[in-house]
Amino acid sequence: MKKTLKLIPLFTCLTLITGCVYHVGGNRDNHTANVTLNETLELDATALSQLNIDAGAGYLNIIGSDTNTIMVEAKIRTDEERRYTLTLKKSGNQAMLVAEQKSYGSWSGSSPYIDLTVTVPKTLALDIDDGSGDISISRINNSITLDDGSGSIEISKINGDIQLQDGSGWITLENINGNINVEDGSGDLTISNTSGNIYIDDGSGQLTVLNTSGKVTVDDGSGDITIENAGGLNIIESGSGGLKVSNISGQMNIGS
Repeated sequence: MKKTLKLIPLFTCLTLITGCVYHVGGNRDNHTANVTLNETLELDATALSQLNIDAGAGYLNIIGSDTNTIMVEAKIRTDEERRYTLTLKKSGNQAMLVAEQKSYGSWSGSSPYIDLTVTVPKTLALDIDDGSGDISISRINNSITLDDGSGSIEISKINGDIQLQDGSGWITLENINGNINVEDGSGDLTISNTSGNIYIDDGSGQLTVLNTSGKVTVDDGSGDITIENAGGLNIIESGSGGLKVSNISGQMNIGS
């Protein structure tokens, strides 16, 4: 999802039932994040199959639950002109959550952010484009696609495939029933207690895979690699760093 910044007229629309909140300011001179706000959005998800999220800076916590509603609790740090957008809308069988700051220049002092806690029906698929900040996702019984800039990522208790592209920050994936595809720039990566095949394209950082019934494929740049208790192993490139492999039940191929 490509993020664009536009200068638009001042308007305010608040509809908690449909889940739409806009706050946009036009003062170009004040860029200090000195205002803290709390917002809550709610959307009926009875007929929905997927939630798309476009988030900027801030913590993102997503929790699957036995519910028919998407509930968003947001803590917003912004300036006095409230230069942010927070919306939750339905389109067909999908919903779209947008949480981003509207900046027309550089910020001084404290940086703006929007921390999000999102409770969703656990059957919803997730497609997430996140800028910066830590991410936690748990208890989802569907696929997850995540494109993240920076910040730590923790994903657990998932019944579905995971497609993850990350710039920097440590990553922990555990208790995953599904295929995992990770493209990681830098930072330590740990994957444990999974079923399904795992493909990892890793730039730098320590890589650890423990207790998986699937085949593990690794293309690594630098950093130590540890693979223990896997159904199969194919190391395309181990790069620089130590390599520790044990208890591979299936076919094993180790390249350079």
